[in-house]
Amino acid sequence: MQSLSQDIQKSAKMIFRVFFGSEVREKNEISDNYSGIGVDLLMDCDGRKKLSLFLEENTVKSIMKQLTGEDDINKGTIARDIVSELAYLIAVNAIDENYEDYKLYNPAPSQGIKNSDINSRKFSSDIGEFAIAIEWNCIFIYPQ
Repeated sequence: MQSLSQDIQKSAKMIFRVFFGSEVREKNEISDNYSGIGVDLLMDCDGRKKLSLFLEENTVKSIMKQLTGEDDINKGTIARDIVSELAYLIAVNAIDENYEDYKLYNPAPSQGIKNSDINSRKFSSDIGEFAIAIEWNCIFIYPQ
């Protein structure tokens, strides 16, 4: 699992650099206290896992401004859709090269961290802060 965690962190850094021109630095904080907008991405990848991506509100505003020209995070579902797509891009980029048999489900609003079997990191970037948590051995009901 450590390799997948590292691959996901590496993927996030690459996605932020390529799409937003933003360098990402890992913070020396490990926490389960997240704020902002979060999504959970359930996956079957060498077992059940859940990737949770949390972006601080200012980070979402900055990304929205670059992508849409507006930064109103309360306008419709655009903010959550952007965070969902980021989570999916990060996961696919990290998993696709290392796993032949995997399945990713649609991201959903985060239900928070519920498992002690977790790898969690916070990051800062030129456009704001975000956190990634990966839970494994998850018990969840698969979407239909």
